[in-house]
Amino acid sequence: MRKSILWNQFLPGMLLSVSLVSGAAADPTPLPSNRHIFVNVANDSGVKYSIDGPKYGGPTNSYYIKSDGGGLNSEFIAPLAADTAGSATVLTTPASTASGTLYLTDGGGRGFSDDIILLLSVKGPIPDDFSVQIKSAGYTWTPATPGVYNPSKPTTSSTGLLGTATSPLADGSLNGLPIQGTNLVYQPAAIDELFTKADFVYGPHTAKPGPGTLNVWSLPLYPGQLVSDTASAEYLMFIDLKAGAMRDINLIDNGTVKVDYTFTNLYGHASFNMYGWVAAANQGQGISFTNPSTTDGYTVSYTGAPVATARYSANGPYPAGTNVTITAEFSKDVADAPIPMITLSGAESLSAEMTKIDANHYSYSYTAGSNNGDVAVAFNANDVAGNPLALTTVGGTFTLATPPPAGNMTGGATVSLNDALLALQSVVGLHTPTAEELKRGDVGPLVNGKPAPDGKISINDVVLILEKLVGSVNW
Repeated sequence: MRKSILWNQFLPGMLLSVSLVSGAAADPTPLPSNRHIFVNVANDSGVKYSIDGPKYGGPTNSYYIKSDGGGLNSEFIAPLAADTAGSATVLTTPASTASGTLYLTDGGGRGFSDDIILLLSVKGPIPDDFSVQIKSAGYTWTPATPGVYNPSKPTTSSTGLLGTATSPLADGSLNGLPIQGTNLVYQPAAIDELFTKADFVYGPHTAKPGPGTLNVWSLPLYPGQLVSDTASAEYLMFIDLKAGAMRDINLIDNGTVKVDYTFTNLYGHASFNMYGWVAAANQGQGISFTNPSTTDGYTVSYTGAPVATARYSANGPYPAGTNVTITAEFSKDVADAPIPMITLSGAESLSAEMTKIDANHYSYSYTAGSNNGDVAVAFNANDVAGNPLALTTVGGTFTLATPPPAGNMTGGATVSLNDALLALQSVVGLHTPTAEELKRGDVGPLVNGKPAPDGKISINDVVLILEKLVGSVNW
């Protein structure tokens, strides 16, 4: 079990969280800056090119977001492979499962990126059963020699251009080294992987990393978003698509990286952004290119009923007459008008208003009935905006189980002759049994060897108590 103490402070572009955590899994944490940072990818196999760590003094199996200048004019996301410019694509869905296809393009003057990294961000709270299946298709090649220069576009040949003593760098440092990517080949399934809530390891953020003034978060997660709006913060995961983008109408999908996605249990807002990683460019090795998210982006928004969970704990078994208190913890603040309702079904059947404890805790107390069996619990509530919540109840059922009467009318630990005598006195009118005595002494008739009380003390009950005393019956 994890225990955490969380402190949040809003800074432009991020919510700074300081957590003291014990346990197996770590909470998402904000990125330390908008650039000059190393990021991990969510892929099980890690990054495609693990050379940024050694180059820039960081961890292996990570990418370095360098972004020292420019880098907002080449990458864009589009709903069609034939699109030659980016746009703000907004898809809405009333269902929590949504699928689609998008295309990631490098259309700048340089013309290609050796690898494309997808940034997926989702607004919290993210359900525990959230998932997204990502399948990418595109071209791969062996990148040119890393360095600060612009290599030639990749070729299908196994041998490409080599540097000379004067080109592309005058110092001759690339002389005889590959300055062009080689072995260009199409990958119909570069990745096909399922990602879950646990893969959101960064955030919450109201902006994405990339070019701009160091430590100043200025790039929104999607067009129209305000980075100053803390309510729009989302959690981030980076996905290595393991294919490069190279704009060319003669290539499959015009050289774009095709991404098929399927969301499951998406109950909010999801945004896609892209980053281009290169081995060589005028900006050097690493990530320096991303889509201009003020005007270009791709979002999927759930428009169905707002979703929340209601957690409660009530296990039982509860015998008849027991006071049962059920406290619900809602994952969102709920409105107190109309008052949240609880509905019990199964061994108990009722619907009633709950009592407010605070904005997301309500309780209900009642006296358990005499039925035996499981009781299912459901809640109805509105969010603070007045919208009915699609609530998932977490807590299962609780049990009503009234133990059978023991025959010990006098209240002793076991049946005695005095119990049979008191039952007989009740039958002949010499004693009027109390409610507790009636509950203990009304043991008959027996059905399948078990008491099936009929609401009165009769001579049959006297006989059964005597038989239990001498051991001829037992229950």
